[in-house]
Amino acid sequence: MTEKENHQLETTDLKYEEFYCCYLLRSLSPKYKQTSYIGSTNDPKRRLRQHNGEIASGAKKTSNKRPWEMILFVYGFPNHVAALQFEWSWQNPSITRRLQLKNREEFKENDDKLSTSLLALSKMLKDKFWSRWPLHLHILIPIESIILRQNKSLKINATNFFDTKNLSKNIRITNENIDFNNHKNYLNCLNIECNMSYHITCLAKKFTKSEALENSTFDNPYNELYEEILPINGKCPNCQIFLLWGDLILSMMIREKYVQNDLILDE
Repeated sequence: MTEKENHQLETTDLKYEEFYCCYLLRSLSPKYKQTSYIGSTNDPKRRLRQHNGEIASGAKKTSNKRPWEMILFVYGFPNHVAALQFEWSWQNPSITRRLQLKNREEFKENDDKLSTSLLALSKMLKDKFWSRWPLHLHILIPIESIILRQNKSLKINATNFFDTKNLSKNIRITNENIDFNNHKNYLNCLNIECNMSYHITCLAKKFTKSEALENSTFDNPYNELYEEILPINGKCPNCQIFLLWGDLILSMMIREKYVQNDLILDE
């Protein structure tokens, strides 16, 4: 995938997909023990079987370095296009424009491709461009120091979502009414005992303002700080439960999809 193709994907009509990940393989062949492979898929288990020749079709590039094991995958992308952009940058850390690096020489070709892939992932997940994405890291085997320091936007468990049967008609933060027929207009608190609903833009502003306030100091007061556009996390104004922004958006997308397809019905 070239930078030109990467740019073209940015203009593609996007849609929500429930799962798509970027994965890292390690060759178990003694001859290629430091060899790695980076790919993307919506079915990691099936894809690994393809790489190992258990299922026909695809994965020809890795056929001569079998067997392979999958050591981790990253998920939480809003769509497969975003995952493909992440995959390309992960495969090409020395030339991608997405990753801000002072020294790209450490990513030049060497015999230890596995360590290079892990180093690239570590820097990508802490880079400002991706650190605000709601990414989840799933590690399949014990590996020391994969990520030097876990980023606030990373999480490793399933996301909850709710149907629309018990939506609270109350609204906090703003006095405007919520249009509950427009699912992209509001977010629900993920605490089942709360069930509060908020305008998406109002809650986003509250989260980013809270983040700026937390980062403010005497030398860098709040009114001089840059307020981010995309939130990472925050607390529900009603029940004070900690919420990840990515989980809230995913909940909204799944709710919209299921309601539109009549998969969530009133009893």
